[in-house]
Amino acid sequence: MTQSNSNIYLQALLNRDEKLILKIYKEMLPKVTSFVKNNKGTQEDAQEVFQKVLYQLTARVKVQKFEINSSFEAYLFTACKNLWRRELNNRQKEVRNDGVFELVSEDQDNSEAILEQERWELFEEKIASLTENCR
Repeated sequence: MTQSNSNIYLQALLNRDEKLILKIYKEMLPKVTSFVKNNKGTQEDAQEVFQKVLYQLTARVKVQKFEINSSFEAYLFTACKNLWRRELNNRQKEVRNDGVFELVSEDQDNSEAILEQERWELFEEKIASLTENCR
């Protein structure tokens, strides 16, 4: 997938183009599912992560001018991978007590994911700007 394809997919998400969104699911969900299952997850976990990332990506494109500098597939997979790792990390920190539950709003969770993705992109940009000797 090229950068122009990335823009096509972003527009498809914004415009709710069912045909292209189904293509995104068909082409990219199996890779995410494989990753999640290989890292202590289930099919349902993979679908949830994939859906959250698509939602976050759509929300981000609506809020600000946003351009993907890599392929859409690579970006989406990386975002899913990062979200799944964060989910696993949260599960490990979670204390199991059936009497007490702390509810975190989905908007807060999505905001944190967007912020983490922006930090990752800034990190990649700064690493890329370093000379080969400094890397």
